Amino acid sequence: TNTETTGFWMTGGLIDGNSANKYPAIGGDVTFNNMAVIQISAEGKTVSVATAKKSMANYSYIKPIMPDYEDYTTTPEDGGDKKSSHGSSGASSSSYAVSTSKTTNGTIKASTYNAVKSTKVTLTVTPKDGYEIDTVTVTDKDGNEVEVTKNEDGTFSYVQPASKVTVDAIYKEAGAEPTASPAPTTDTTTDKPSDGNAGNWFKDVPETTWYYAPIKEAFDAKRMSGMSDDYFEPETDITRGMFAYAIYRREGLPETDAQNKFEDVKVDTYYETAIAWATDNGIVAGIDDTHYAPDDQITREQMAAILYRYAQFKAYDVSIGEDTNILDFTDAQDISQYAVPAIQWAVGDSVITGFEDGTMRPKANANRAQMAVILNKIADLF
Repeated sequence: TNTETTGFWMTGGLIDGNSANKYPAIGGDVTFNNMAVIQISAEGKTVSVATAKKSMANYSYIKPIMPDYEDYTTTPEDGGDKKSSHGSSGASSSSYAVSTSKTTNGTIKASTYNAVKSTKVTLTVTPKDGYEIDTVTVTDKDGNEVEVTKNEDGTFSYVQPASKVTVDAIYKEAGAEPTASPAPTTDTTTDKPSDGNAGNWFKDVPETTWYYAPIKEAFDAKRMSGMSDDYFEPETDITRGMFAYAIYRREGLPETDAQNKFEDVKVDTYYETAIAWATDNGIVAGIDDTHYAPDDQITREQMAAILYRYAQFKAYDVSIGEDTNILDFTDAQDISQYAVPAIQWAVGDSVITGFEDGTMRPKANANRAQMAVILNKIADLF
């Protein structure tokens, strides 16, 4: 254990069960200051995550036979590309990010958003009404295309290379001739939201959808606007640059002398000043010291981390997270260590909720409809 940092690792044992407080204390009260508790199984796998703030007297553990060293994951503060892990055999494996590009006329869902080399990843591509799939492409970090196979059930799949990948899809109007695949691009400077829709409601947000009410509330309150005059694009995934701009816009686009420090944040892009301001105020962080990855899709845990720091910037009390249990989520072990306090606060204040199947899906991407819900919720808090 290390009680002098914000990390508290239980590397010698396993709390028996997901609810540690039902077991008797074994050694008196110990006070920790916002410590993250990582429970490790006998196989060296992280099995649950919690945070201890006040007394740890209710925690006890059973000492199992441990491997030679712990299995752990190192994650940059706001997420990253590659994760390394180690098991009892001493072998190592790496997983790589699977990102889906913004698509106007359909959606892309991957079977996983962090894949180990040589594993099969399945892609479910769903076109909007009146459209059909033209081409599906997967490219590695160097822009090289990865072979994509169309499956009998209509899904697509590829084998993960030793690199992060970007999945893109092109749609065509039903019955139209196929088009050639364009070269992959990461330029999303056209993603800046439209300032209005000329008094007309968005064609892709009908009243019959679940997201009509939150999007209308966000639009009427000028928290969000459309991607064009006629389309809101509710199912379009949010990029890290888009979310930084949304926070910056919420603050009234304040003037700043802050300078951009990231090599991949281009001059004169709509998010350049937003990222510089948010970095200077400790609201966002890069995936490393020199890269922000503004055009990468933002994950749910990255969004929670940014909102958590934004709440602190606004001097909002985030202490509710200290007593919030997130172990009930069946995929709690997938939450990166840096994001644990943020997700505890977000869940405790109902800013972010889990899914009906009991998952949190921390590595999944967030879309614009979900962002509308979140911006409405924090408007009631600060």
